[in-house]
Amino acid sequence: MGLAASVSRTGRRDAVSSLETSMLAKVQPVCNFVNAEAARLRHQTIAIGTFALGGLLLCLFMGIGDPRIPLVVSAGVFAVCFLRARAEFASSYTNIAAKRIVSALGRGLAYRSASSLTRQQFVAMDLFSGVGERWNSRDEIGGRMRGVRYSLHQVHAAGLDRKSVAFGGVVIKIDFDDPFPGHIVVIPDHDGQLPGSNGTAGSRVKKDLVMLKNPAFERKFSVYATDYYEARRLVTPSVMECVMEAAATFRTDLRLAFVQKSLFVAVTGDALRAEAALFGSPLTPHAAVGRLLVLVAFAERLANSVAG
Repeated sequence: MGLAASVSRTGRRDAVSSLETSMLAKVQPVCNFVNAEAARLRHQTIAIGTFALGGLLLCLFMGIGDPRIPLVVSAGVFAVCFLRARAEFASSYTNIAAKRIVSALGRGLAYRSASSLTRQQFVAMDLFSGVGERWNSRDEIGGRMRGVRYSLHQVHAAGLDRKSVAFGGVVIKIDFDDPFPGHIVVIPDHDGQLPGSNGTAGSRVKKDLVMLKNPAFERKFSVYATDYYEARRLVTPSVMECVMEAAATFRTDLRLAFVQKSLFVAVTGDALRAEAALFGSPLTPHAAVGRLLVLVAFAERLANSVAG
């Protein structure tokens, strides 16, 4: 059984590696486009900055009027030019390059710069306590697996304190046709008891600790549910294996919530797309893709495991 599982995992890694090689080749032209745009806008900004500096030096050399006036004008011209170039570059990267990068992954994936995930949905997951009002969700990537729709969202949720962060990373949302019975959450075991699981905190309903008879899984995760037996039916051995392998791959906190008709997965610290800067390093296919392929593969495998 162990050998079969090892062969299965090796096969998945080989498939992902082959897919990654093909996909990176498709992403290279997109990187070339981004880098060419960055170079064009950089040269334009530097040229205008040089012209403004030359005008400033000329005024100083000729002693024309108050030297502070040409200094302010030159700095203003350069700042406006820089901000405009940065905005144009960001627009090209978000509206053109990001869509092409996601399209290169295949699987019928689609990218949107706006996210449909709401703060209400995030809070309803009941995976994080102390979520403040400041909320941001962007960059949605959607696809389908065996008729099941899934989407990935970049999320930043501030905490109750001014400088605290409740969560920052990627939320995967997998939608099913039928609602789940009750509310089931899977959290890292080091968190201890789920805040509010005793029914005393806020609007959280009572959740019981579920024993799954899988020591390897329960050393890393704790499962709480409003329906004990349905939780044991849904969190199957294949789901547990999928989650444990993902946790080992991502090497970060991984949390799941079965709520109504959706399964949510919160992956702390990850990002859906690389940040490209106007005066930064050239964008490479590996940087452009990051761990996006792994996140998509995990979402599809998890959807397949839960759908049975």
